[in-house]
Amino acid sequence: MSYLSRILKVVEKAIIGIFSGIMWSIVYVYIIPYIFSGMGFYMEEVSAYYIWVIMFFVIIGVAISLIENFVYKFTLNTLTKILGFWILTKILNNGILSTTLFYQDINMMVTIDFTIILYLIGVWTIATIFLDFYSIVSKTKT
Repeated sequence: MSYLSRILKVVEKAIIGIFSGIMWSIVYVYIIPYIFSGMGFYMEEVSAYYIWVIMFFVIIGVAISLIENFVYKFTLNTLTKILGFWILTKILNNGILSTTLFYQDINMMVTIDFTIILYLIGVWTIATIFLDFYSIVSKTKT
């Protein structure tokens, strides 16, 4: 493999990592809050703090795509999944969304408890981490 083709392969992996990081940050920071705020529920505003989180997702995405060592890749993948779940729970106000509705001159406070859905997403996140770990263990045995 020539030197130029190795450089192009690294650049290709970096671009895939940047795209992956941007995609996941858009999903967690913009799309999910937009869906819930479109239904009329109060959502935490996307602040400058989340811009740093987006940059972190992009950096981790690039690192995951460039790293060949599967233990480091597993660690960064796990960190990304846990961070994404944490951001999701913070944006969704820990699963309790509320809004005020005006109906026939009456103010009503509507509260929806999404904690069971967040628990299911958390279980799914942990399950994918265990599946990744199992994949690493099975690769090292062969």
